[in-house]
Amino acid sequence: DVCTQTVLRLRAEASSEKRLRQIEFLSAASEQLARSLDRRATMTSVTELAVASFADWCAVRLFDDSRLHSLVVAHADPDLAGSAHRLISRLPVDLDAAAGSYRVVRTGQSQLYSPVTPELIRTVSPDPEVADLAQRLDLRSAIVVPLVARGRITGTMTMGSSTRLFTDEDLTFAEDLARPGRLAEFSDGLPELRALVARYTPEDVAEPTGLAPEDM
Repeated sequence: DVCTQTVLRLRAEASSEKRLRQIEFLSAASEQLARSLDRRATMTSVTELAVASFADWCAVRLFDDSRLHSLVVAHADPDLAGSAHRLISRLPVDLDAAAGSYRVVRTGQSQLYSPVTPELIRTVSPDPEVADLAQRLDLRSAIVVPLVARGRITGTMTMGSSTRLFTDEDLTFAEDLARPGRLAEFSDGLPELRALVARYTPEDVAEPTGLAPEDM
């Protein structure tokens, strides 16, 4: 019916606008990467952008000497930044881990944990403090993606949310963010994408006719 068509159209437009915001974010991240060759400064900028528009907190860890080393951790709430950093630092070193960052390092495959359950936390670490910190951060969902340079895994980027459940679309976005080459592509194509979204109307959803807003 007309109401259903309207809802579908609005959902499609909202999804398109969300993707535009994500692309704009990726373009900004690309600019940050281009401005500095300092790895810590660059990743600090990217994590701050992430918590400003996508996640509640974000952590970058570099893989060296068979273990992950924390490079930068950012949280949207400064009062919780210390807890996020502590959580990352308490995670065990385990290259055979069934879940978490070390699994991503071992397999090269991104991981989406939505929702984050107590069972998952215990799988990642039996340390009670890790569970306490996850509870303090109100961790509802998380994404871990590999950082890759010259064909090898150099680290991981972890994003966490206490306000919503991440989706497969969010996972794709996080993977785009972790790939500098993809950032450049998004930056180059941003003007065309803005124009496309501005005129976007799904072809398979008819516009309602003769329906006033108060009739919905």
